[in-house]
Amino acid sequence: MSLQAAAVRRQRAGVRVDTQQASWTGWTELVVAAPPAAAAAAALGLHCYGLTVQAVTVNGLEASFELVHPVREGLPQSVVGAAYDSPQCQVAAVAEASYYLYERQLQRERQPELSIRLPPEVQQQLQQQGGAAAARGKSGSSGGTELRIRVEFSGGVAADAAGAAAGAAAAGAGAGGSTSVGLHFWRQYAATEAQVRRTSGWLPCVDSPGAAVQWEGLEVTVRADEVAVGPGQLQRQTWADGERRWRSFHYSLPVACPPCHLGFAVGPFRMAASSLPPAKDGSGAFGAAENGAAANGASSSGDAAGQGDPLLTSFAPQQLPAELVVAAVLAGKPSIAPAPANGSTGPSAAADGLARSAHFTGLVWRLFEEVLGARCPLPAMQQAFLPPELLLAAGGQVGQGLQLLSASQLIQPRAIEQSIAARCAIARCLARQWFGVLLRAATPLDEWLVEGLSGWLEEQFVRRYLGRNELAYKRWRERQAIFLADNGEAPPLAVRGVSVPSSWGPLFGTERFDPSHLWATKAVAVVGMLERRAGEELFKKHVSTVVAAGLAALAAEQASAAGKEAPAPVGAAAAAAAAAGAGAPAAAVGGAAAAAGAGQADGGAAAPAGSRLLDTMTFLNDLGRAGSFRREMAPFAARWVYGRGVPHVTAGYVYHRGLSVLELALKQTGPACVKRAADYAQRAAAAEGSNAGIIKAVVREGEQYMDHPVHLGGEAFVLTELKVTPVVEKKQPGRRGRKKKDGEEAEEESTAAVPEDPVRWVRLDPAGEQLIDIKLLQPERQLVAQLLHSRDVVAQAEAIQRLGELAVSSAPGTRSTGLEALRHTLADRAVFYRVRCDAALALAGLRDDQGQAIGLPALLEYYRRTYFLPTADGSDPTTPQSIAVSDPSEYFVAQAVVTAISLCREPDGSTRDDVLLFLCACLNDYSSIPGAPFSDYGLVAAMCSALGNISFEGFGDALLTLLEKFLERDAVLVSPGSSIGRACLAAMAALCANGTCDADEAVRVATAVRRVRQSPGLPVALRHAALAAALQMAAAQRGAEGVLQLALAGVAAAPGIALPRQAATPPLQLPSAGTPAFLLEEAVQLVAAASAAAAPSAAAAAAFEPAGNEAGGGAQALPVPLPLLEQLAVLLSAGQDCRLRHLAFVLLQLVAAQPPTLYRPPPTDEAEDAALLAAGGPAVAGQAVSMGATHRTGQQQASGAAAAAAAPKIRLQLGGGGMAAAGARSMAISGASGPAMSGEGPAMSDARAAMPDGAVEQPVPPAAQGQVFSPARQPMEIDDASSRWPQQQGAAPAAQQAQQAQQAAAPVAAPKFKLKIAGGAAPVEPTAAAPAAAAAPAAPQQLSLLELAQQVQRQQREGTQVPLAAPTAKKRKTPEPAPAPAAQPAWQQAPAQQPLQAQQPANRAAGGRARHAHQLMPHSKEDLMMPDLRFSRGLGLEQGFRAQRIQDGYRTHWCTEAVRATAWTIAAVKAYIEGSRTAAAGLALGALSSAALPLLYALVNRQLALRPHRQLPLRLLYAAVIATNLLQCLLGVLFFHAIYPEGQAAEPPSAFARLRACMLAVMSCGVMWLVFYGRMSPLPFRYQWPQLTVAAAMMLYGTETMCSNSNLQTGHAELHCVLRHMVLPMLLPATAYSLPDTGGLHAGPGPEARALCQTHQPAVIVIGLTAVLLSIYQAEAQQRARLLHGLRQQQVEERTGQPPAASR
Repeated sequence: MSLQAAAVRRQRAGVRVDTQQASWTGWTELVVAAPPAAAAAAALGLHCYGLTVQAVTVNGLEASFELVHPVREGLPQSVVGAAYDSPQCQVAAVAEASYYLYERQLQRERQPELSIRLPPEVQQQLQQQGGAAAARGKSGSSGGTELRIRVEFSGGVAADAAGAAAGAAAAGAGAGGSTSVGLHFWRQYAATEAQVRRTSGWLPCVDSPGAAVQWEGLEVTVRADEVAVGPGQLQRQTWADGERRWRSFHYSLPVACPPCHLGFAVGPFRMAASSLPPAKDGSGAFGAAENGAAANGASSSGDAAGQGDPLLTSFAPQQLPAELVVAAVLAGKPSIAPAPANGSTGPSAAADGLARSAHFTGLVWRLFEEVLGARCPLPAMQQAFLPPELLLAAGGQVGQGLQLLSASQLIQPRAIEQSIAARCAIARCLARQWFGVLLRAATPLDEWLVEGLSGWLEEQFVRRYLGRNELAYKRWRERQAIFLADNGEAPPLAVRGVSVPSSWGPLFGTERFDPSHLWATKAVAVVGMLERRAGEELFKKHVSTVVAAGLAALAAEQASAAGKEAPAPVGAAAAAAAAAGAGAPAAAVGGAAAAAGAGQADGGAAAPAGSRLLDTMTFLNDLGRAGSFRREMAPFAARWVYGRGVPHVTAGYVYHRGLSVLELALKQTGPACVKRAADYAQRAAAAEGSNAGIIKAVVREGEQYMDHPVHLGGEAFVLTELKVTPVVEKKQPGRRGRKKKDGEEAEEESTAAVPEDPVRWVRLDPAGEQLIDIKLLQPERQLVAQLLHSRDVVAQAEAIQRLGELAVSSAPGTRSTGLEALRHTLADRAVFYRVRCDAALALAGLRDDQGQAIGLPALLEYYRRTYFLPTADGSDPTTPQSIAVSDPSEYFVAQAVVTAISLCREPDGSTRDDVLLFLCACLNDYSSIPGAPFSDYGLVAAMCSALGNISFEGFGDALLTLLEKFLERDAVLVSPGSSIGRACLAAMAALCANGTCDADEAVRVATAVRRVRQSPGLPVALRHAALAAALQMAAAQRGAEGVLQLALAGVAAAPGIALPRQAATPPLQLPSAGTPAFLLEEAVQLVAAASAAAAPSAAAAAAFEPAGNEAGGGAQALPVPLPLLEQLAVLLSAGQDCRLRHLAFVLLQLVAAQPPTLYRPPPTDEAEDAALLAAGGPAVAGQAVSMGATHRTGQQQASGAAAAAAAPKIRLQLGGGGMAAAGARSMAISGASGPAMSGEGPAMSDARAAMPDGAVEQPVPPAAQGQVFSPARQPMEIDDASSRWPQQQGAAPAAQQAQQAQQAAAPVAAPKFKLKIAGGAAPVEPTAAAPAAAAAPAAPQQLSLLELAQQVQRQQREGTQVPLAAPTAKKRKTPEPAPAPAAQPAWQQAPAQQPLQAQQPANRAAGGRARHAHQLMPHSKEDLMMPDLRFSRGLGLEQGFRAQRIQDGYRTHWCTEAVRATAWTIAAVKAYIEGSRTAAAGLALGALSSAALPLLYALVNRQLALRPHRQLPLRLLYAAVIATNLLQCLLGVLFFHAIYPEGQAAEPPSAFARLRACMLAVMSCGVMWLVFYGRMSPLPFRYQWPQLTVAAAMMLYGTETMCSNSNLQTGHAELHCVLRHMVLPMLLPATAYSLPDTGGLHAGPGPEARALCQTHQPAVIVIGLTAVLLSIYQAEAQQRARLLHGLRQQQVEERTGQPPAASR
């Protein structure tokens, strides 16, 4: 039975820290809720990890206790001693066992280690109180009874021996843990580390993030020369002994918080206090400025800031790190005066960054208050900068009113990069004070919201102090990082469906230790998406409202707790217990906060209204209500919060000038979890009645932006049309009498031939409202326009990214506008500096068709013009000038240019000579001007790092000499963060890895690296860089095995870690406490790179494996020896550093090619994965597919198909049905070498056949008709059709491949498109790619992008796995009869439902059935037709169906309108004769409208016969028909009495009279009008039902007028009579006479008949409308089904050459 943790209500603690002995002792008193009387004999549990407990008392009475030892578990012997077929199998087995081992270790740590038995006296009193309560009729619980528990403990190195003896003497006590856990020491400094459940490593408590406790005080006792920096507010200092060798710091915490928000630091610190800047005047400064008055009322009376402002205090070590000393010296002005002895003034004290950091903290504090509209209720804030050797991680630790950062994060003067990073770190910690300390997550599933809001608040600092452009670019880069890191294996932001009752969440909080930081980055990105959806002001207002409500709840808790008197403890020793804790101030009881935090272990309940706890759905729904988009929040959460993966979209478009339509095609790929998340979001949207999966397409038309919504959802292919406003061409009148210059005539002709394009550029999701990786491929001219004319930095960066992927022609006379645009952007100082840096790197990536770096001259020219001395004769400068950095923008651009120059390569991959000489000259002759406003260390580091990019054999000695020179310089004059030394070490290791250095030079590098890492006086950052360089060299020499061996040797050198089977290696000197984790983190990066490098070879080997061999597919495990795996497994039980053991787990999973996370999809997802999986082609090698069969992921097989050869640039006319005069624009598609960079609109095709007239005729694959050819960023993405939808695919046997090749050779008839090669050259035959190996089997049938779409849709319908391959490039010959193919295997046979294909009719007048069938996709009927009977957009069937409907019913429609015009004319003449001029005029208008329709029918029919693809006649006809019908309906209602004149006398009730009355009622009630015009109309159903509904509404509105007609009254009365006397007696005799008798024709018209008409008329119209609509719907559905059936019959006939068999 598991031990339950105690319900703590209040707690206080005291700790005495001895830095010399590296140990501590302490006590803690906890006020806990008494257990029920029935469970009084049970034990109370506390978390006490690795501590030694000396004594435990309960209400002053000694209690027995038991301390559980941390369990050390290794790999089971069944795994270690088993025999395996291969090393990869052994690695996989070890990784599988380590997963369960790590999970069990985390499960064990959930249980309390300290078990306390209540004394018999306390148990007896609790039972008596329970019995008394039961006698009073209450439950058997102890009610509000509390117990006071006191625990005395110790920890540290020196306390181990004493703790063991004391624990043995105590009853049931267990010896404490090993070395310090949770409290780390370095020299005279000590600091806590609040990792996951590590507060219990230095303080017994209930270590749960949901268990908020009211802390009555924290007392930290240190030596007299040391300072204790604690949380909350410092109340007082006291001497702890009479000799004044120890002093105590008493801190009070006004806000209830969990133990993980505690912490302190001890050491000889210097202090700097800062005051807040004045707040804005007026009530608008803080929307809820007074909501924290109750909390701020307890502030210290000596507050220097006054008026409720908190006291901000910063601390830094007395002895500054070397880099800060150098920075202080360089920042100070030269002086010959001696420095003061006390060190309080002078350069070292003024420029060390402490005062600057303290001042900046006040600025950010006030900024966050202004953004959130509330004052922070914390009365004080302590910020300590600790030595880097003391910290486990450099990210910083945040507690209540406490921030612990590294001393390297002190803001240094003149250091640009370092100061920006330090400011961001301080702002990040302050943001977590708001979201994380004051406002917490309601459940573990809401932790992402707290993380995201803290990141959003940090971004407000970036927006205010660094600018909006910096924030936009930062967000864009973070999104790009998410796209690269999230491959579908990472857990979602909130993990649901996992039944693990952990207070830290289903993953036990390990997502925070992810080395990629994906979880935190994605959380901030999702919150940013919410901000962009709601708008900045609305989102800020909503967050301010949430913060105000949370602070109001906090003030209410504190006010209610202050007036509540705590109940007296049970037992006789209450006074002794109170006396033992004297010295710390009594604090208020946070009962409400504790109750809110208790019971939140599993995160099941939402936060109550007005609470400090943030709930995901409450936050989203409130935001949606404020912005009127609440229905979108449930789909949003399903897709991005609870869903996994990131979709990848490749898009392209074509502009049709004649139609003024932009045709946009999107192809969506990604893991299976992306599809599942999209479908979940779609279901949630359907339940909410909203739309999901809508992305915004923004088209820049002229000088304005036009937004178009595009529904993407989870569709793999989307083709849509966007309406574009055409540009009116204006003729430019020429001037007479002026002779044209040479070439002017040709220029005018070319300008006239290409009119102005209204589409300047297109962007998808420009605001980033969706987390989708979008690659929109545009022609070069539009990318250039986007780069030069857009004012959005993200749009400019996207344009640069696309331009850098294009290929430049090296033909003489050609001019690349993209190259010129990048050159202009780099030189333009008005452009944002980040964009200029990207332009420099894009220039380095440009290649011509010869493989030369064509952007290198532009880079060299820019740098020499800017940073070289000009020459007298105007030649190229060769001597660098002294650099004085005064503009940070130019400083960053110079670094980017140097890096870009070093990346330029020859076609063989080596560095060019001019690049080598240029970089060496820059470093040899580099000099800086003293007294510059900013330091130039970043530029020097960039130059040193650029040397590592050089690949030039035989030049290693000269490069190493340069790097050693600057490395020695940085060891003396330390740069900020040791940037120069780190760059030198990384460059040395890179030179050894790429082969530039020979064996002797590699030994020289290893000696330099060893000397740096073994020098204790060097900075920690530099020694860490040396360790990273050593790991990189080991990876280059021995692979993953060498990396793990060196990293584990360093981990074994850490105190308290003993690894088994450790090889005899020289001991490593560790620079800091975080060095073991740093080594494993670097090893993770190198092992991941090795695994990615091994994936292609594994995929190639999988192609030769038999089809049934499971070991042949997917990413292969790395061969790592078993001793190294055992050592990594031992680290899973190392509790000193939670991040260290998680990195060991990540390494074990990476070497086995498994997802490096504890998250595994639930088993229930397997069926959904199989149902939602969209096959899309060969999967990326090494990418696992989460199928959810077990906790493991399914292995995915990779495809090793070779890329197709580069195809010639071809212009594809997509206008349809005509030649180039139709106005279709061409678009770019790349071959194997990428899109061509030219001014013409390129396009691409796969299979080409030579035409006599020099054009190229391309048969489009069947069923993929109408898909837009889109340009590709890389050949493997489009040409090889390598979709990212996961798919199991293996290599086919040789016999199957031969049959497949024979089938591919069979001719297939298909509609033809006319394609012309750009430039008018003869058709070029592309050459096939060389095979990967001579022994490779025959390649399977190669498919183009369009055939890929056919395969995808077929697999989606049938659920089959059809192997796909690369596109072919063979010519098509004249179709010949082919012999019947041999029997094919089941997987290769065609599906039962044949894909659709149309045949272009030879005669244009042959009918409209197949006129637009060239765009038919291989959907089923259900997929092709929408619910409103419309064919899917972009498939081309809808236009053909409508044209066919017009042409087939031409005579019927003409005759119908002629009869209707005659009837209206007769009625008008009759009204005119009777003297009703108004009615005659109205009826004549109806006659004219009917007479015009036959003429319009004839015109439209003629236009469709001549131009079958023209849509304007159909639109004009539909508009005219709808307008005529509605006009005539209105006229019929208005002049109803003229059309149906009233009778003069009552007719006798004969049979004929009765029949006439009934017929007149049926004809005049309007139902016949609906039937007649519904069945005879040429309109499709989607146009008819709105028209008929409006017409019926007109009739209902005119019921009063129509029922005043005596004919209609009499008819309704007679129909009622017939129903009563004839129909109902036969059908329902019992109810026949329940209807009143109207008398029929006997009664005649009158009030009763009029009332009866007004009652029946609306029901008759509604019933008639429903019947007519159902009839029209069924008729049109059958007509459309017949069209599809006919097309299938044509396709069968074309493929087989024989008429199809009769089918049902």
